[in-house]
Amino acid sequence: MSKKTFTLLFSFFVLVVLVSTGHTQGPKKTITLPNGDVVCDINGDWDALYSFYGVWSDVADVTDVLKITQKGAVFVGVKQIGTVWASKGQEGIRGELTKNGFKKVQVLTASEGYLDCTCKICEDGNKIKLDDGEKMRVTLTRR
Repeated sequence: MSKKTFTLLFSFFVLVVLVSTGHTQGPKKTITLPNGDVVCDINGDWDALYSFYGVWSDVADVTDVLKITQKGAVFVGVKQIGTVWASKGQEGIRGELTKNGFKKVQVLTASEGYLDCTCKICEDGNKIKLDDGEKMRVTLTRR
């Protein structure tokens, strides 16, 4: 009898732990596309930190705010503050999402135009990390 009670209590404990862990992680915001694919919803204001390395390592970090507007899988981020190299209201980022993450992401630079970047969504869709692989990283944090 005590083995059954122990097994039942242990199973109940495991179930409670699993359910509570699932609720604390929180789902990321998503959008369902007409084709049925579900993609991350990145609409909204994002703090942007531009960090430079490689041949651009002498350039100081730059911050801005991007207002990202997403229509289906395609998105554009417009600068809300602006910098020496790109003014307020100018497009700063553009790309396309897939159900597995990002299909394509480009960041606008003053000297080289759009740079293709690799991209990773972190923290349940509240942080995005971009890197062109040679000279620039951009970290976007949802406001």
